[in-house]
Amino acid sequence: MFLFAFLGLRYIDSPLMTWGPAACIVLAWIALFTYKWRNDIFLTANLFMIAATSYIFLFCWVMDGFRQTTFAWLGLVPIVGGMLTNRFWATTWSLAVMVIAGFGYWAAHTGFAIDLLSEQGSIVLTVTQQLGFLFFIGVITYFLLTQQKISSTYLREKIVSKQNLLRILVHDISTPLTVMRVTGQMLAQGQQTDVAAAAAGLKIDRNAERISSIIHLIRDLESWEAHHVRVPTTSLDLVNILDQVVELYQNRLTTKHIQVAKFYASEVYVMGHETMLIHQIFGNLLSNAIKFSQEGGRIDLAIEPLSAHLVKVVIRDYGIGMPKRTRDDLFDPLASTKRTGTAGEEGTGFGLPITKSCVELIEGRIEVQSMTREESRENYGTSMMVILRRAADET
Repeated sequence: MFLFAFLGLRYIDSPLMTWGPAACIVLAWIALFTYKWRNDIFLTANLFMIAATSYIFLFCWVMDGFRQTTFAWLGLVPIVGGMLTNRFWATTWSLAVMVIAGFGYWAAHTGFAIDLLSEQGSIVLTVTQQLGFLFFIGVITYFLLTQQKISSTYLREKIVSKQNLLRILVHDISTPLTVMRVTGQMLAQGQQTDVAAAAAGLKIDRNAERISSIIHLIRDLESWEAHHVRVPTTSLDLVNILDQVVELYQNRLTTKHIQVAKFYASEVYVMGHETMLIHQIFGNLLSNAIKFSQEGGRIDLAIEPLSAHLVKVVIRDYGIGMPKRTRDDLFDPLASTKRTGTAGEEGTGFGLPITKSCVELIEGRIEVQSMTREESRENYGTSMMVILRRAADET
């Protein structure tokens, strides 16, 4: 538009080309600022198209109606309208262009419009139009590529979100269900004392409650996402959380004769969501540590205060570690990182992407260090580190 304004002022002697272009350019700038103020793409697009169409109309008015090359710019109006607005406004602008074209045809054949553009101006006009079309095609291409990227990102996020809900259901309910099944089989054999039976019944009840909490979490996550609400967090005793996680996986630890070494003191409080911390975060990490540890091995659980506001939880195993190709895609929810454990345990590859997502939902972060035995004979194994916010009321 600025190139055409220069062309009109330099090569067309008409009052219309003195104040008309200036008004249209001001309106175009207003349209851009309107988007910044109102964040309304429809209003901005319509204001901008009013400015552009009015300017093209003024320019053509003083060139004996509508020249073929200049008229082509009017055809861009419904294209822009279709990209930036909805079907109604795109149709409206298409009809407006048809009316203007009809008027231009009438004006050109009745002598209503006159050609004030000089011969030198015609040469400059041709160059200006070609440059303008090249620029416009570049902008359109960039816009379409950007929209494609935005759409792809949005679809990916939606797919990942829905997959995460399903994966939480499939992945995290399996452990308490296994505990309940094994305990039920023990009770069914009828070889338990009254005290043991009561303890087994309590274990079944506890795991049924855990399944219920996971199901409620899935429902809450769906609701929070739909309403764009942050995950509510509360002050939680981190030591108690880790002890519950160890208890949840005690059967698997016993089966593989793995010892858990605890390196933490009591009363360390963090901001978090209890179900997420137990099942989706530390539960997944401890489950992986057990899965990839050798029988008779050891797993370290450590709490390391980083500052007055942050604390780090480290889950360190001395197992087979992860090769580089696995480490690179470890948290990608669409990548395949499924691996078999040291005792033939099957996995889904869902756990760590879920863990990372949940850590970020409570405003934490997760880090990993891992080496295979081939990479390091001394420091092989995996350390998963979760950094969480400390509670303000920590005592």
